[in-house]
Amino acid sequence: MKKIIQNLWRVVFVSVLVFCFQLVKADGGEVNLVVKNNGQEITTLSVPLSAAGLAGVNDSGGAPHDIDAHSVLKVLSDADAMSSEFNISSLIYYDSFGAFYLKCIEVGGDDLCDNWQYDVNGDSPSSGMDQSILSGGETVNVFFGSEEEEKEEILVEEIVEAEVSNSG
Repeated sequence: MKKIIQNLWRVVFVSVLVFCFQLVKADGGEVNLVVKNNGQEITTLSVPLSAAGLAGVNDSGGAPHDIDAHSVLKVLSDADAMSSEFNISSLIYYDSFGAFYLKCIEVGGDDLCDNWQYDVNGDSPSSGMDQSILSGGETVNVFFGSEEEEKEEILVEEIVEAEVSNSG
């Protein structure tokens, strides 16, 4: 009888561990992040989402600000820490708006400033990067240049992919 109870406890213990792992895994997820400069890919990264809640991001002056841990800006900030391909060189926080402005990203020694935009799964949100919240599984394009240039680049890529798949 003692062995049956011990085995039962082992099964319960393992079941609880598996259940907890599934909860942690479901909370996180990953986001596919693509950073481009005028249509030229700088980097593509799979960025794990942080645990839900608030996360600190420092502005360029070093002052910490809390933002949603699942925001596009937090994912970009995490990608910056993961990659040597780019560096957020100027991130400004405006107290009057309670929002960030991504001013510059340094790429290959050059600061690219004042024209950073983004989309999520091809759609341009109407909010800033610090206000746009992700759930995992999205593709986020952060790009320097006009939205029209980026959409033309995506369209050309889709046409080329369709021609390749139709010919093979």
